[in-house]
Amino acid sequence: MELNQSLGFAVNHVGRLLGAALAERLAPLGLTPAQWLVLEYVNQQPATHQELIARDLGSDAATLAGVLARLEAQGFVERTEDPHDRRRKLVRPGPRPAPSTASSDARDVNDQALRGFTSTEQVQLFAFLERLRANLTRPTGSPC
Repeated sequence: MELNQSLGFAVNHVGRLLGAALAERLAPLGLTPAQWLVLEYVNQQPATHQELIARDLGSDAATLAGVLARLEAQGFVERTEDPHDRRRKLVRPGPRPAPSTASSDARDVNDQALRGFTSTEQVQLFAFLERLRANLTRPTGSPC
């Protein structure tokens, strides 16, 4: 198979380019794309279990724990015991608010990547990506 016909290569390459563009924009704020993603998630889903964050973001627990430790050290998040289950940690926004420009930087990168796509094409693109995700997370042989 030619690389230019490989879905994995194409998606991975675009993902790396998006990550690099976002990293460049976030660097002056002292954030990485992984940290920004977790911050956005926690701000949208306060008091969320670490396990749920890892699952929803497609991260492994160890990687997420490292990202959370750095964010907690910077005051962006707080981890506390779940009052209903001491084995679990809840993650909440911390005393230091996330830099307000981080979300706009991410939107700018998103807009840059989608430049030239019509609204209809953007909807289709996200629908196709969701189908790819579902295909790869559904057990093999499961019906669509």
